[in-house]
Amino acid sequence: MNTLPERRSQIAALETMIRELPDAITEFSPQTEHYFSHGVYGRRFYMPKGQVVVGKIHKYSCVNVLAVGSVVVTSSTDDVPPGTLIEPGTVWVSLPGTKRAVFALEDSVWVTSHPNPDNITDVALLENELICKDYEALEAPK
Repeated sequence: MNTLPERRSQIAALETMIRELPDAITEFSPQTEHYFSHGVYGRRFYMPKGQVVVGKIHKYSCVNVLAVGSVVVTSSTDDVPPGTLIEPGTVWVSLPGTKRAVFALEDSVWVTSHPNPDNITDVALLENELICKDYEALEAPK
């Protein structure tokens, strides 16, 4: 079984390979929707069947819901075991520092809910607050 640092390295290597593909999508697709309520930022992300997505590193824990479809997930943390099949209605909490690779077995809809104590509505500014650029810079969760 892979250790967490090995999984982290493998996911990072996969991300590098994907970014080198000619048709790689390197940012959220137009089918990403953003929602804001008091102290909370929500995001709904659509993944077409067959798409591979490598997520960003989140500084804080967040709630995840697979609303539609099915996906296979490998995380850099133990929030889900490697190669886990996730089906509609599954709800779980990602650990701080999680980075994951996701393969959509079907057209899928993934929803996340993040802390937003300052009620930031500018997505770029909010990402600067929530996303860690690298593991070494990851601070202890607030």
